[in-house]
Amino acid sequence: MERTKEMWADIHYPPTENEIKYNTMILNYDQLGSIVEDVCTKTRTTHDEIYSKTKDNHVTFSRYLIYYLSQKTGHRLNSIVRYMKSNGFATTPSTVIYGIKKVESKMKDDENINKYIGSFLSTQI
Repeated sequence: MERTKEMWADIHYPPTENEIKYNTMILNYDQLGSIVEDVCTKTRTTHDEIYSKTKDNHVTFSRYLIYYLSQKTGHRLNSIVRYMKSNGFATTPSTVIYGIKKVESKMKDDENINKYIGSFLSTQI
């Protein structure tokens, strides 16, 4: 019998009630959802693109913006990873760190990104 990803998913999903309660306790889904919504609007990407496996530059950078803004609003790396996974996009903490660094390096060159991040963070405080 050959093992497949679908077989693994059948065994491990859906999450148990305790996992759902735990995720609800440690994550503020509303705030992360508003970050995703705002980034999608600003970068003209769809939710489907954000949570898909596409590696188009504009979609990837949109994800990186989500990671960066989530971290700046106080979310931990594992919370960001869990949120993305709960919406169908599997990522790792190292990818989140990489994305945050990419946004920080892009901020040095692009004034529009600085303005957007500044305005977003000022409305969150």
